[in-house]
Amino acid sequence: MRGSTMAPIQRTLRLCAECLSRKRPALITRSGKGVGYNYVSDQWRKHFGIGEHIVRTEIHESFAVARGAEGTELALAACGQRSAQTAEDYQTERVYKARLTKLQVSMMELAEDLPGGAFDV
Repeated sequence: MRGSTMAPIQRTLRLCAECLSRKRPALITRSGKGVGYNYVSDQWRKHFGIGEHIVRTEIHESFAVARGAEGTELALAACGQRSAQTAEDYQTERVYKARLTKLQVSMMELAEDLPGGAFDV
């Protein structure tokens, strides 16, 4: 595999397909056994100071801001998530945050019209 000229994404997809077809864990120890349950999160925490669940949330929020509902679908794919419930949860959160942002903008516009700078911060 070393020195392969195959694009990294294509290579990763091929390796994932091989793991699935062989029913083999994607991440294994030197002995060939699957890594522990918290391995990925432990590695994120070790190297970046945060667990992988935070990264998934950041990916979902970034994609949703950039692309809306399509961003939620892209984030699900990027995070390897398939659950319709997960998609619904992230979409609900995205809609809530969009409404909150719209409310904040509207309140600022209303406050500008009040005499004497009643809501100056």
